[in-house]
Amino acid sequence: MTPPPAHRHLSAASTTRLLGIWHAGGPAYAALADALRQCVLTGSLAPNTRLPSERALAAALGVSRATTTAAYRRLRDAGFAVSRTGSGTVAVLPRPATPPAREPGGDAPAAVPAPHPDDVVDLSQATPAAPPSSTTPSRARSKRCPPTCPEAGTSRTASPPCGPRSPPGTPSAAHRPPPTRSS
Repeated sequence: MTPPPAHRHLSAASTTRLLGIWHAGGPAYAALADALRQCVLTGSLAPNTRLPSERALAAALGVSRATTTAAYRRLRDAGFAVSRTGSGTVAVLPRPATPPAREPGGDAPAAVPAPHPDDVVDLSQATPAAPPSSTTPSRARSKRCPPTCPEAGTSRTASPPCGPRSPPGTPSAAHRPPPTRSS
């Protein structure tokens, strides 16, 4: 499988800091693979991050290259990494297994085919902040409306929406107090 495009690159030194104390006993390759898998699951290692080369990580951790090779193999087998010779190893989240196809019957809907990978939006990356120009209308609205106006976004009381701005000192029809009854 071709690795997805890497959005980030993780150096061997950064990986060492990220892992902290990773070997508490047992085979080193299994402990290393489990520590990297846990980093992906907790979000401290973002999906689509290129991992350091096996040789560089082995040197940084002070283990043999066979240990990092076996750890990366274990990550690939579990679905947490994708590798290609010459392109490196990229951390990914495993894809869920497709549910078994059901035979429609009764009121059950027909099986929907799985979407093509190009039709799927990857939501594993954070969304950038909205541009400053998108907040301008709400600021302008809050300046022309009194604090009790629901359009200004400061009150949830039911009142008519704000209309065009009235001349200073003249309340608009939307914000005029109700008439009082005299007996």
